[in-house]
Amino acid sequence: MDTCLMDTRTDMGIMEDSGSDSGRKEGRSVTRLSGLTAGLIAKERTPVEVDPRSGKASGPNAAMFKSNLGVLARRHVSIIILSWDDVQEADKNLMWQDIQQNFDIPNTEVMRRKMLSALATRWRDFKTFLTREYVFGERQNETPCLKYQITDEEWMQFRATRLDPSWQVSY
Repeated sequence: MDTCLMDTRTDMGIMEDSGSDSGRKEGRSVTRLSGLTAGLIAKERTPVEVDPRSGKASGPNAAMFKSNLGVLARRHVSIIILSWDDVQEADKNLMWQDIQQNFDIPNTEVMRRKMLSALATRWRDFKTFLTREYVFGERQNETPCLKYQITDEEWMQFRATRLDPSWQVSY
């Protein structure tokens, strides 16, 4: 049975009785920031204080802003792309436009570079998390496909890359 299909059956409440309870606690759910979408409908840009030198967000909306960067990176950049340098400029521009539409931060080239750097960090962190948890960790027998909206093909290719001895030696 397709692994993502199995997750769908589980998400829909269709459980197969395995006869034992794994006792595993449920972790945090995936951040989707639906509240930000509501702000978009109202055409409100969320104010965020960003240090122009470091690019670090601060203030009451900083945590939401950082979460949004992670969501943007996951949605717009495939996990099978090897390096941030390989991400198409058009995708980077779309992410910058999304940030500008949702958050009230300066629209300067310096700020754009800082935000793209932060997006790159979030994207690499996500790939590291997938590798640590789903390729080599406790969740090896699970798939992140539905939880993170990854296609089966992308996941199988990503996993194969990480299991390849040449990748393991280089990283």
